[in-house]
Formats: sequence, C-alpha cells, structure tokens
Amino acid sequence: MQRETTRVGQEVFFGRPNGEQTRGVVKKCNPKSAKVETLESRGSGRVRPAGQVWKVPYSLMTPADGTPDVECVVSVPEPIGLKLRYSKWQTGAEVHILDAILDTFGSLSPENLACDGEASMTYVRTRGAELRSRLRALFSALGRPVTESEIYEWDNQRREAEKVAV
Repeated sequence: MQRETTRVGQEVFFGRPNGEQTRGVVKKCNPKSAKVETLESRGSGRVRPAGQVWKVPYSLMTPADGTPDVECVVSVPEPIGLKLRYSKWQTGAEVHILDAILDTFGSLSPENLACDGEASMTYVRTRGAELRSRLRALFSALGRPVTESEIYEWDNQRREAEKVAV
C-alpha cells in the first residue's frame, strides 16, 4: 500500500510478507507509517492482545477487503457545488488571497520545493510543511478550500479576461 491510498478507518492486514498477518484498523496516517489498532491477537510466544496500536510502514500493509483503494487523504477535498470562477468584480482581498494560493501551489511543485534536486531533504520537509501551513491559513481566509486544478483554471480565466480587455 501507499500513503496516498490509505485512509483512517480502513481495515488492513499488516506484517512481513512471509510472516504473520494481523487484521487491524488504521487510526492515523503519518508520512512514513500508519498507526494501526489490532482487531485480533498477534504473536505466538509473547501474545499481544487485540486493541494494541502498532506503528506500521505502508509497505507492510495490504487492504483487508483485497481491493485497492483510490481515495486519497492527502489531497484537498473538492468543494461541493462551488466552482471558482474569475470575475472582474471580485474584491481586491479575494483576488490577493487567490493569487497567494496560486503562488503557494506553484511553490509546492516538486522541482520548486527541492530546488531542482539541489536542496537537502531537511530543507524540503521544513519548507513543504511551511507552505502547507500557509495554504491552510489561506483557505481559512478565503472561507473554503480550493483545489490545485481549480486555482489554475481560475488563473487561466483571468489571463483570458485580461487579453480581451486589452
């Protein structure tokens, strides 16, 4: 499994490929591993009772139902019923917030975040966390989350409107 296909509440089997497989429920998704609560006892010598929480790498988990998941918990949820559209009558503050969101999504692209491979992993992780925090604050200021595709479409509409105005 991968982090992107894992969600909280999902039932999984975990353990080494040729070892004991234990059924559990994902309680938390972290960058490198997930916290999984066991639904059955684990072990043969020192038996661990059900209900314990284990830190499990994603590579050692498989979905319990056997079907691969396609839901992604990392991405921003699609706003329901609201489409971001460019309008020349948008207020100045809203346009500035949307510009900042556009800039932040651009800064989060892998080549920009890693400085084309020149930056250290510590810098990449720290800068990525700062940018994601900035994005959450901007979503809060705007009043709703905006997807990356939605903000780029908004920018394209704005550019087209500026071409027509000239």
